[in-house]
Amino acid sequence: MNAEFHRVRGSLDAIEAMDALGGWWTVDRRGSQWTIAGPAGVVVQTEPSKTRAIDACRLAMSRPVEDPAPAPASAPRPASRPRVSVAELLHRKRVRALGCVVADEHCAGPVEYAHVKPRQDGRGIGLCAAHHRESNVPGVAFHKGQRSFEDRYAPEVDLLEIVTERLAEAEAMADRMMAEASS
Repeated sequence: MNAEFHRVRGSLDAIEAMDALGGWWTVDRRGSQWTIAGPAGVVVQTEPSKTRAIDACRLAMSRPVEDPAPAPASAPRPASRPRVSVAELLHRKRVRALGCVVADEHCAGPVEYAHVKPRQDGRGIGLCAAHHRESNVPGVAFHKGQRSFEDRYAPEVDLLEIVTERLAEAEAMADRMMAEASS
């Protein structure tokens, strides 16, 4: 049996697909390999190409997935950090896949998810490590001076709007690609 994607969203380096039971599967690039992860986030397999990974994901979606082993009781989660939903983790991954929202000559390091106030799910922007917290150039690192950062680039609310628009564009592009692939 070959499963079909019920909903798809993504970018050039990551695709998420919903199966018939509402579980989200991800196909994303890690170096030169493409990984397929099931609804629990457990990597099912890796493939050398995106096309083969999508086909393998369809096949894996048609098989039952075992629940991962529960965490040992001896390692309780710290009370100070709230649990993050799978949907929020996937959202953060999509935001980071867009790249640094203020990309300029100061960009350096991997893209990180920077929360926008008020801090809540779905409110964050992608900033490289230099723009997020590391740069020593005045006004470049968000956490080393938010006011000077916003004076140099834009208020965080405006940056959030830019990210939201880019996410919508990426999702529309993924929808078009899937429609073309299925026709």
